[in-house]
Amino acid sequence: MGKSMKKTGWAWAAGALYLLAVSLTAPIAAKAKGTKFTDDYVKQTMALAFQQMPDHIKKDGKIIKIERDKPEKVLIPVEDARRIMKAAGISALAQLCNRLDLQLAHRDAILVEERDKKKWSPQQLEYINRLHMFQVMMTLGQDAKNEEEAKRKQDEMAKKLCGDKKIEKQLEAKIRAKWEQLKKKSK
Repeated sequence: MGKSMKKTGWAWAAGALYLLAVSLTAPIAAKAKGTKFTDDYVKQTMALAFQQMPDHIKKDGKIIKIERDKPEKVLIPVEDARRIMKAAGISALAQLCNRLDLQLAHRDAILVEERDKKKWSPQQLEYINRLHMFQVMMTLGQDAKNEEEAKRKQDEMAKKLCGDKKIEKQLEAKIRAKWEQLKKKSK
């Protein structure tokens, strides 16, 4: 990733997390939730997440082979990827605020929802998990070459966003609502 891309990435990450926090706390910022990721950004992130995929994954005692030579069997449509990447913002905010429980609960809800659609192969579901994780890392700057810079940026974002217990309570409520929605669909 080039220097200007990193600067743009940091600005985007800080802005996205700020907008997410504001949208959780202020109804007036509801329009910010509708911000779209550009197709180029989504495709680039999809490609980077795909590059991070291992050749195989062991899950529930089974080996899932990732067909790296056939990306069309692994990748998902751009619109679905965009939706997963947007959802990763909530997981990133939870991680930033040191709420691993909320981050994992949110990620798990996303994966359950995608699995229940019954339209993805096992390797696509693993890709969705990887894409989500990769977007969380990108949002928090964990892709940075300089760990000290990444930590400093995360600390700055956490200071701005995580001191407010109201945001944490709203994160909890949003994730709880997601699980309740999934329970209703499964009945």
